[in-house]
Amino acid sequence: MTASPIGTAFVVGSGPTGLASAIALRTQGFDVRIIDKSTEPSTHSKALVIWARTLELLDGHLDVGRILDAGIPGKKMRLFARGEKVAEIGLEETDSRFVGGLFLPQYDLERILAERVLELGVTIERGLELVGFEPTSHDTVEVTLRDAEGGQTAASADWLIDCSGSHSVVRRHLDLGDRHRAELPVRFSIADVVVSGVPQEMPEPSDGIASNFTHPDGLCVFFPVDDDRYRIVLEDDSIDDGAVPDLTELARAVRLRTGLELELSDPAWLTSFGVRERVLNDYGVGRVLIAGDAAHVHSPAGGHGMNTGIQDAINLAWKLALISRGVAGNTTLRSYSEERSEIGLQIVTSSSHMTRLMTLQNPVMRFARNTAMHLALGFDAIQRRALRSLSMIDLNYRNFGLRSSSSIRRDRDSLHPGDRLPPIVLRSSGDEVHVDELTRPDRFTLFVIESPGTPDFDKAMDEMGGILERMPDALRPLVQLVPIHADEVSATARGEICDASGALRAQAGFRGHGAMLVRPDRYIAFFCGALDGQPVLDWFAGL
Repeated sequence: MTASPIGTAFVVGSGPTGLASAIALRTQGFDVRIIDKSTEPSTHSKALVIWARTLELLDGHLDVGRILDAGIPGKKMRLFARGEKVAEIGLEETDSRFVGGLFLPQYDLERILAERVLELGVTIERGLELVGFEPTSHDTVEVTLRDAEGGQTAASADWLIDCSGSHSVVRRHLDLGDRHRAELPVRFSIADVVVSGVPQEMPEPSDGIASNFTHPDGLCVFFPVDDDRYRIVLEDDSIDDGAVPDLTELARAVRLRTGLELELSDPAWLTSFGVRERVLNDYGVGRVLIAGDAAHVHSPAGGHGMNTGIQDAINLAWKLALISRGVAGNTTLRSYSEERSEIGLQIVTSSSHMTRLMTLQNPVMRFARNTAMHLALGFDAIQRRALRSLSMIDLNYRNFGLRSSSSIRRDRDSLHPGDRLPPIVLRSSGDEVHVDELTRPDRFTLFVIESPGTPDFDKAMDEMGGILERMPDALRPLVQLVPIHADEVSATARGEICDASGALRAQAGFRGHGAMLVRPDRYIAFFCGALDGQPVLDWFAGL
């Protein structure tokens, strides 16, 4: 970490989004303060699934292996109708270096993220509540805090990042507008319990299989929590939002809807909820920004809420770093709301459709749904597409948010500006390395990719090296230049990287030597020819 911080950031909330925000901001070089009005960490499992794209984005900010070791790798999601399996989606084979989905209780993820926060020199200040805030100048926000005894203190920071959840004080005080707001006519009971009397049709939680049982009386879903416990989500219109379900009644409903003689015991959490949807138009005003459930709430179908919040935090941190370093301005700041509000709307829309589909009441529509899913998910291509959507690796920033472009003609079926950088396998001194592993969360990466049989690659590298020298002093250290050779002998002799298979060049769509700029969050900013680097300078000038 830099001896002199690039700025100060005040983070409200120590859930996954707040912790990820503190980590990402600290990685960028900020002096970070994080508070939470709760005096102790939550012991409720809450969110349960970490998807591949979230693991990709956390990689580099901490040792993701700690998260993988703590969770249960997802293997399948299965759909049953009247006790008969009608479809399933595999969760293992995805285009990522990580498992498609990892089952891990939110409290375990929070513990791991909190450990990383402490390693970065930041203490989580508990028992402190944000009760007021006021921008005091164009570059400072003053906050008012209240401790557990009711005493109030003031503090100030360059940025205020609110990650305090759906009851956000900051959101209530800012006129941000709703891009979408709705309430679905369904309610659910939740029980994190030990399930006994498990027949062959119901695997052990440690097997990493989620099971969805549809029934005329309503949906019943099982998610692994840990090696011994399942979460059961039961559609239950008879219960009030927030009421505690009766375990005996819940067990009776579970047996009816699954057709299995199961016993439920030792509940670690019993609660209920309705489904509300909300996406803000803007995720902040000036130096006061919002991330996570404070900005978007939706159905838990798909398990994307926590993941979306963590991805908000990582999107925001590197942009604030550019602004604080004086190399970016309002365009970059606006792009946070533009990008994350659009993604938030996509997630809410998807989860809403999924919830409505899985809770159909009309028997004819239920039959049609089951038949269609059985047929469609029998095709490998549709399985892969479903997993790409679930694991969030298909999310992109094409045609919205921070400007992304291509200044040269490329093959039509290639990657687009705004796409996620896929983990294409390259070679380094005879060993495999994935292209996304060559990036850093606190740097842009400018890949210069050689085209075989095309002369002047050394000239292309000189051109791109000269472009870096022409960048402003504050920007130059934030861009790393990575040559990708077409010939392994040449790459090895120079201690550099080789695209021996041509997979990276093919996906980039280059017909000659080309350059590809990748953002710190591993999304592609733009493509240009490698013998003319002016578009690189133009792109950064537009920040």
